[in-house]
Amino acid sequence: MIQMQKCHCIHPKGNWTRCNLTVPTTKTTNHPKGHASTKQPRANVTIVDLTSIQQRRIQQVLQNDETSTSLLTWNTPGRVCHLLRSILICDHDDGNTNATSSQQQYQHHASSPWSHAYNTNHETTGAITEEEGRVDNVIAILVYLGITNNDDDDDNDDEDSKCLKLEREEYNELVKFRTGDACPSYYLYSCSHVDLEVPSSQDATNDDDGAAACDALFHDLASYYPHDPSLNARNSHDHDDGMAKTKKGALLIYRQIPPRDRLSPYPPQPSSSELDKIPQDESSNHDIIDNGTRNVASDGCLWETYTDDTIIEGDANPKDNDHDINNAEEEIIVQHRKVAPPYISIEEEYPNLMNHFLNPENLQAIREEALRIPQWTAWPERQHYHSTSSDDEDDDDEKDSKQQQEESAPPAPASWTVFPLCHTFPATDLTSRKFISSTCSFVPKTTQLLHTLGPTLRTALFSRLDPQTVLSAHTGWADLANYVLRVHIPLVVPKDGSGESENDDADTTKRGLCGTWVDGCVETHEEGHLICFDDSKTHRAFNYSKEERIVLIVDLERNIDGKEGVRSCLPIGTATGGHTEELDAFIDQLT
Repeated sequence: MIQMQKCHCIHPKGNWTRCNLTVPTTKTTNHPKGHASTKQPRANVTIVDLTSIQQRRIQQVLQNDETSTSLLTWNTPGRVCHLLRSILICDHDDGNTNATSSQQQYQHHASSPWSHAYNTNHETTGAITEEEGRVDNVIAILVYLGITNNDDDDDNDDEDSKCLKLEREEYNELVKFRTGDACPSYYLYSCSHVDLEVPSSQDATNDDDGAAACDALFHDLASYYPHDPSLNARNSHDHDDGMAKTKKGALLIYRQIPPRDRLSPYPPQPSSSELDKIPQDESSNHDIIDNGTRNVASDGCLWETYTDDTIIEGDANPKDNDHDINNAEEEIIVQHRKVAPPYISIEEEYPNLMNHFLNPENLQAIREEALRIPQWTAWPERQHYHSTSSDDEDDDDEKDSKQQQEESAPPAPASWTVFPLCHTFPATDLTSRKFISSTCSFVPKTTQLLHTLGPTLRTALFSRLDPQTVLSAHTGWADLANYVLRVHIPLVVPKDGSGESENDDADTTKRGLCGTWVDGCVETHEEGHLICFDDSKTHRAFNYSKEERIVLIVDLERNIDGKEGVRSCLPIGTATGGHTEELDAFIDQLT
């Protein structure tokens, strides 16, 4: 049960020094696409009852307690983010009090093969063995829905309506929140509405842990996991039959994402037919074969298995032979490639290159120039972003009316805006790099520092996310993202934007509301801490605070040619998409 006023969680911050990786061993079948075994995992179910907190809050409101605002609420995206991190990560340690922090971190991110980078001890893999079997961690959160099922005779209708409104807001924020931004290894599996008996004031005081509500639901929840013998009915509690009212509740079930089976430190062993296709004089240099053994992906990279579905016709000319094209067979072509990790250690990949941007005086100068930018430009690909504050709970009629008003009204202000300084298309051609004089003239110090990056620089722009704005999952463009690494230099990073406490700056639990999600891993923004990631991978960004977030984005040439004096190179990126019409028009406008 949660009984804290604040969520004591550590926002994600990993050590992405490149090293050889290992991943959990999973028992696989002979499925042609290499899917993992469908054997039912062991279930580990935890129920977290938040109705007890909501009930105590009601009592304080009824008593006109002015301190009621200090109670834990989750009616904003930022508070939901902290709440879910607290429940799904920090408060869920499987009872293993002796586990090291690195082992716990691995367990929390076990669905991502890259989570090993969070470990401080790379010799400890924390892999789940076949004998142990995978544990299906399931966390059920019980909340009030903000709806009563019957009327009562008390005289506190105004107070009740305030509480019900808050409960509806909390429920809606939980349902629409993007769980992976807070806890990359979990997702919202289902949400069920249930009828809950609300205890009287006396019972609410004596039963703060919410055991009655949990017991009422435990049998139903356990029925989802009959294979787990540990899920036995708990002893019921005696409660007063005289209830003031019944309310609608919601049971939100969060499940752990299954481990991915497409990434491995080893490429699959090639078949004899594949070996025969490799020329004898090239076999020693082949990426998969090295003297008859499999190469190990090194330097933090992994092998990825992917498939192409190709139609193989039964005959070269099916019409002449009375063959139907619908009878053609589908051949699954399995391919392998080495892929880079989602995040890269900037200090290791580009030693000393970004030192000027970490100098406090220079960083402050860049920040001041960013805050003086006279006009920001909306990012043209608007399908990639939206404001979470625009999501509402209106009914269908209200939504239709609002949609008609929006269609006739001017476009809403963009919640993602930029101030471009430099671009290079394609990234492989340094001669195509162009600095935009009309914008660079407004930020002379920043422009001067960008020139210190020399020929490594490919892209530079300021990026601003409005409060409570999220970018949807996307990949970079193939002619840029595959040949660069993207760096975020945080300039303005809000704590939580609530303004409720004078000590917000010193409270580390208020941080972690702005960041990036890349290929199943999350890093949060922090001033003075650079984030470097592979823009060719599926990624997204978020700002769940109530203030704007500003970063300087810099694209640096990816070391893919084994240049002299640099560490072993990374593979090229995996992006396949081209430019949109909106992007090309935006670039033409800049030049």
